[in-house]
Amino acid sequence: DASYTHQGWLSLDHEFFIVDDELDEYYGQVSNTTTRVFDLLDLDKPVLSNSGASTSNYESGVFTNDTLSIDHNIYMVGGCAVQANYRSGLRIIDLRDAIAVGDQPVGELGFFDIWPPDDLAAFNGMWSSYAFFPSGNIIASGIEQGLYVLKPSFDLAAACVLADNEAPVVAITAPEEGANFDEGVEINFTATVEDAEDNPDPTAMWSSSLDGPLEPGNSILVTLSVGSHVITASATDSDGATGSDAISVTVTAVGGGSDMHVASMVGGWIVKTDRRWTGQVAIEIREVGDVTAVDNATVSGRWSGGAKGSSSCVTGSSGTCTVSKRAKLGNNMTFAVTGVTHPTLSYASQGGDSTALTISEGTPAP
Repeated sequence: DASYTHQGWLSLDHEFFIVDDELDEYYGQVSNTTTRVFDLLDLDKPVLSNSGASTSNYESGVFTNDTLSIDHNIYMVGGCAVQANYRSGLRIIDLRDAIAVGDQPVGELGFFDIWPPDDLAAFNGMWSSYAFFPSGNIIASGIEQGLYVLKPSFDLAAACVLADNEAPVVAITAPEEGANFDEGVEINFTATVEDAEDNPDPTAMWSSSLDGPLEPGNSILVTLSVGSHVITASATDSDGATGSDAISVTVTAVGGGSDMHVASMVGGWIVKTDRRWTGQVAIEIREVGDVTAVDNATVSGRWSGGAKGSSSCVTGSSGTCTVSKRAKLGNNMTFAVTGVTHPTLSYASQGGDSTALTISEGTPAP
């Protein structure tokens, strides 16, 4: 019945090859969407698998779905075939029993159809998919429809895990549990990842309970925000099984600890047109003690004199941000800071702080 053996994917242990024929449905050689499972234990003589699956739609290495469409690109996630099947769309087929590694029924776990009118054997609809993101998202391409980003309503990796698959063993080797670091220090996190089935072993994915996802890799350098972090290293193997390890570390604020202040204000005019000029003020925020520039502080203030209204800005890595306003020629204007907010620091004015600045036409901004 072979017409055009198009594409396929190996099982985790490379013992089985799951393959589609792109033209057997099209030419009517089979009545429904058909997936074939070959046993490659003897590479000189591959045969259709006869693993003893008990369902009526799987027999002697052939799985027959209820759909009529042409099967196209197939990729294996654990014991499941994720198929892009043209007019019947994305199909997730549980083949764990079919590839003789579990006692599970052969059947469809889920689908997403991007050609709703029918599932006839024609070359329209979904062309391919990719289901190997750590997030569990699946991207799929439609010939006429474009790109789709899909999220199964179930945990695909967990649903398709093979019965005899062992999860990766992850161990964080540095830094030590409970380590303490000063704010701004680049921290080296290292982990070992070992998996009994995968070669090469999967790569560690890192995350922080405060800062969210970090860089991937078995050794990374990161700078964390101030606070107590639970750092997790996890790894997912090609079958979808995940192992992890976690430690706690603390990042302590330096300089003034929990307080920040206005360290400086400078300004001048930046644009002059006809009867108006634009003034600009740069505000620098530092921790109390002038030790560390404060990033991500929101500075709010009001204008008076030749300009009215309010302005705000957010500091960058230098601890500085700028505000600007227009005034009539000949007038001075003053910007006064009314407040500074930050996710972890409190605003506290120091003696000698200047929190207001008057600028005049003709004085260039620094």
